[in-house]
Amino acid sequence: ERPFTSRRRLVITFAVLLGLAAGFYAGWWFWLAGEVRARLDGWVAAMRLDGRTAGYAELTVSGFPGPLMIDLTGLDATDPDGGWTLAVPAVLATLSPWNITRLDGKFTGPLRLSVDKGPATGRYRLVAGNNAVRLDRSDGGTLRFSLSDVQAVREDTPETLRVEDATLTLKRGSIPVYGRLGIDAKNVELPESMHSAFGGHVARFRISADATGAELPEGLNADRLQKWAGDGGAIDIRSLDVAHGVLGLLGEGTMALDGRLQPIGAFTARISGFNAAVDALIR
Repeated sequence: ERPFTSRRRLVITFAVLLGLAAGFYAGWWFWLAGEVRARLDGWVAAMRLDGRTAGYAELTVSGFPGPLMIDLTGLDATDPDGGWTLAVPAVLATLSPWNITRLDGKFTGPLRLSVDKGPATGRYRLVAGNNAVRLDRSDGGTLRFSLSDVQAVREDTPETLRVEDATLTLKRGSIPVYGRLGIDAKNVELPESMHSAFGGHVARFRISADATGAELPEGLNADRLQKWAGDGGAIDIRSLDVAHGVLGLLGEGTMALDGRLQPIGAFTARISGFNAAVDALIR
């Protein structure tokens, strides 16, 4: 019989609603923490189904009631067919409970890559003064790496590749653009074995490319590439911007694969330093 607007009833109602909201949020937060582990274990299982191996040493999720602080140690992956193994000492990531489509993180310690097939076989160690990784699952999904003060060292040799700044963006899409690649690097110092006629300094390397015509293959082997090419798959180089020694190049074009999986394409380019570049090639 008391009016609902009495002070006492308003306080009780507010307390009850606040308690319900707090309980719902706590349940949501800990469900997300469990989902992080489930997704990671799902990725490990999917890698094994594809003939690869993957695993991790420890996963902890903390930070309640704020953003989820994800600490992953001992991450590794191996592809026997591809001939590579990658080991990451630790990954630190943050997931906001109110925006679960975006994951921000970074890796710590040197990354170690072993390559057992192809012309670049060896053991490599990658370190970066600063790095940031962002995974955004909206609009098909985008993965972005931002690195600075990068050193890629080939072990047992004096060879070191240095990059002042680099950004790598991978975006998954659908018709008509099934995927997009973007690379933007500046002030790259190549190891001596990779020097070209124009020297070992690349002041700028930028490329933006789209995969069109057919869904991208899940793996890079002859059968899958043959099917992708037969379905009309192609790579549209929307822009290529290179400044390497005396050579400056700005171009665009389209690449595809012929029946023997050899690259074919058509490009247009504007070249600066042309005569000096030809002289360097002759020398």
